[in-house]
Amino acid sequence: MKKNLKRFVGAALTAAMLFSVSSISTFAEDDPAYSITINETGAQATAHTYKAYQIFKGDVQGTGSNAVLANLNWADDFDGAGFLADAPAKLGLTAAQAADASSVAKWLS
Repeated sequence: MKKNLKRFVGAALTAAMLFSVSSISTFAEDDPAYSITINETGAQATAHTYKAYQIFKGDVQGTGSNAVLANLNWADDFDGAGFLADAPAKLGLTAAQAADASSVAKWLS
């Protein structure tokens, strides 16, 4: 289960970076409190800073490898309705996959 949680978090970060390029600013606050900076090494080193947005919120139930995220919903500052309006066209989701936060999280994992 811990492996699945890591995969879910990785997928959520990937989705956040995908939408930050296109239209994530319409779904979340304009000045997030968190960012991720990746510093490359070597002759052509550049630094890339990505804004981090919380997309989902929920309750962790269980501990250790048995921990799961339950009661999944959109984060407070995330426009889930706006996301769901655009997600099928941008990500190729079916209506069932874009029904709510839990369905999108399941699709990401």
